[in-house]
Amino acid sequence: MTFYHILAKSKIIIIPNPLILVE
Repeated sequence: MTFYHILAKSKIIIIPNPLILVE
């Protein structure tokens, strides 16, 4: 599991990435 994937699963948004926000 990638770091960004963990952020998405944790609902933690650190960087303004539309893909992360949607996820």
